[in-house]
Amino acid sequence: MVKLGAIPKKYFKILHFEDSHKITKIYREAFIKAGFGYKKFTYPPVNLIKIVRKEKPDYIIMDTSMPKMDGFAASKMLKEYDDTKHIPILGLSDIDNSVGIRWALNLGLDDYWQHKDHTPQEIVKKIISTLQPTLLRKYDQGIAKKTVVSAPFVLSMRIYLRYKKVIIRLIVFLVLITGPLILLFGNYFGTRVNEYLITSPINFGVTIRPATFYWNYKGEEYSISENFYKEVYVKYKNHPAKFYNYGTKISKYYEQFINNIVLEGDNSITEIVKLLKEEGNNKQLNSDEIVELAVAFVQSIPYDVEKREAILKAPDYYFAEQDRIILSQVESSWPKFPYETLYEQKGVCTDKTFLAIAILQQLDYGIALIDLGEHTAPGIKCPEDYSTFSTGYCFIEVTSPGYLIGELPSSIDNFEQPLEKSASSLISKPWDIESEDSLYQEIFIYEVSKGKEYNEIINNMPALSAMKEIERECDAKNKLLHDLMNKIEVLKQEETDLKIVLDEYYNTFLSTGNIEVFYQYEDILHQDQQLKENIEEIDNQAEEIISELYEHIEEYKTIREQL
Repeated sequence: MVKLGAIPKKYFKILHFEDSHKITKIYREAFIKAGFGYKKFTYPPVNLIKIVRKEKPDYIIMDTSMPKMDGFAASKMLKEYDDTKHIPILGLSDIDNSVGIRWALNLGLDDYWQHKDHTPQEIVKKIISTLQPTLLRKYDQGIAKKTVVSAPFVLSMRIYLRYKKVIIRLIVFLVLITGPLILLFGNYFGTRVNEYLITSPINFGVTIRPATFYWNYKGEEYSISENFYKEVYVKYKNHPAKFYNYGTKISKYYEQFINNIVLEGDNSITEIVKLLKEEGNNKQLNSDEIVELAVAFVQSIPYDVEKREAILKAPDYYFAEQDRIILSQVESSWPKFPYETLYEQKGVCTDKTFLAIAILQQLDYGIALIDLGEHTAPGIKCPEDYSTFSTGYCFIEVTSPGYLIGELPSSIDNFEQPLEKSASSLISKPWDIESEDSLYQEIFIYEVSKGKEYNEIINNMPALSAMKEIERECDAKNKLLHDLMNKIEVLKQEETDLKIVLDEYYNTFLSTGNIEVFYQYEDILHQDQQLKENIEEIDNQAEEIISELYEHIEEYKTIREQL
């Protein structure tokens, strides 16, 4: 075996991604002196992956906080490719807390060091100890290849020239014999292979998790069953698209997520859509009703309360800040792919939105993602005159059952008409909302795919408008009822206080016989009687409002049952 120092440095290719010229200069001197082939990329472009796959290095040093693509995201993606996942990656930065270091190592880095704790010479020693076994073997194989590669070729050519006629006859004989067999069994084996490719996940293993989903649509019960695989779940859970654009624009983050919403070889969403169509066809539903059936299916998946609590507690939770994404270091708060939501059978608004988008896309409808900053929802293409905020899309609330397509939760129902939509094909400009009552002041519409319009909204809109008007009336009456109940509480407290004063005057009169005290007692008694009458009057008003609310509720239920 050749000693490490004797190997030409071209056998050791180190790629160094760093945004500081000063740092790369220091490290370059150390690496060249140690015999490494060293190549630096200062202020590297976004596509580091392409560079690595082209250069085929033996080791990568990665700055974790570069401006265009950070080292965390790049490392995670490199570990996903077969031709790069074996390459050791050393992360260099200044994160000095244990949580940050553990998080970094979980994102594809093989090791993580801080600049201040290690000199370039120490890092060189680290790389030598890591690469010594594999690179010495690589060098030996390269030398052997140069010396023996031509021998088999020369030998095979001599055999061919000597027995050329015999070899040709043998080939013809084999073709004549095997041809009919291929024709006879080809269709069978071809069908079996295609069937396997369609129904079996690629590299997904055999750990099956069966799941059955139950939900209600238009008063009828539905259910579908599907098998899911733990290996697929883990693959999605660790997919780099979740943090590919750490710290970048929301539109780019959504784009990466949606572009990888279903991985190649995963047919779970296709199977779900197939089952939904079968259920719909069995009930003679039209295409818009099958969309509604699919939406009801997504709505029925339980809301992930634990994840919501983790989101609220997590520092630096994934949220929109000045059109930028910030990811929490708490992995349980990250958005989930549709497969994860189906596997876990729970999700928050973002998770269920991505699931609905994946399903509705395969139903060939125009789909959008509607982002309100603290809430997300899918949108489906519909006639603009009937669309939500005149966006051309109908809002779909998927967090819980019962919401119809185009029906808004009360928390986002007080919007004025938005500004003119941007012509951008990726994401519209913010739609300013002029309402002090609303939690949300601007909307982003991310257009996912083009397709059919949902036209059932035309038939449903009169009922939706009527229900919304009833909701507004109920809200107004509830506020009035609340005010009346507060007044009753205040008057009852006054009555209690007055009762104490009455008792004092009564006892004083009994003990003294003072007629003036008696007259004062009568005045207070009259006040007490007036309070009782006021309380009774307000109580009657409250009872009347409660009766009206019950009538509104019954009217609301009747309208909804007709949809």
